[in-house]
Amino acid sequence: MDNEKKLRKALRPVILAQMAKHPNKLQEGLFDNVVNHIASVLQKTNSKRYERSLASLAKSSPEGKKVVDNLKKFSDQLEADMAEIEQMKKRGEL
Repeated sequence: MDNEKKLRKALRPVILAQMAKHPNKLQEGLFDNVVNHIASVLQKTNSKRYERSLASLAKSSPEGKKVVDNLKKFSDQLEADMAEIEQMKKRGEL
């Protein structure tokens, strides 16, 4: 229950600000904007926490640095592969 009160307290100013900026928008659109804003903030926070954790692991030992470097290489390759798949879909190859 306490978390619900905190969430309501945090959302209230955001919703009121959005309502003031866009008085003619439907409430459904307003709700989507607020939820998207919150999702964006949470994603940025999680990304920063993830990067700090990786940096901490890399500083902890040579083995940790090696694991982090391998993870980053794997992640970069995965992103490149996904981008290539999206391009192939656009070209109609998949």
